[in-house]
Amino acid sequence: MGITNENVSQTFSATAGQTLFPFSLNFFATNTLIVKKNGVALTAPDYSIGSLVGTTPYTGATITLTTGANLNDSVVVERVVPFTNDQSFSSLVSW
Repeated sequence: MGITNENVSQTFSATAGQTLFPFSLNFFATNTLIVKKNGVALTAPDYSIGSLVGTTPYTGATITLTTGANLNDSVVVERVVPFTNDQSFSSLVSW
């Protein structure tokens, strides 16, 4: 299996009052996305995720902020995937 370099976040510099942030990231579920404004993680009442692009894996969506951003606010959408090891190895040698 090859490991590819893939973007896991997208950063926006907001315009005054901007609420819509369409992004292009591959993801399987919306609960794997974190939205930050000026470095602070937002919670679900502060934003919503809609306009999903494609089918799983999705290739993008739109973040809608409940309250418009200020000029030059940094809005970051980040995909967070937990590190897991799905392999199980057994020893052929008895210790």
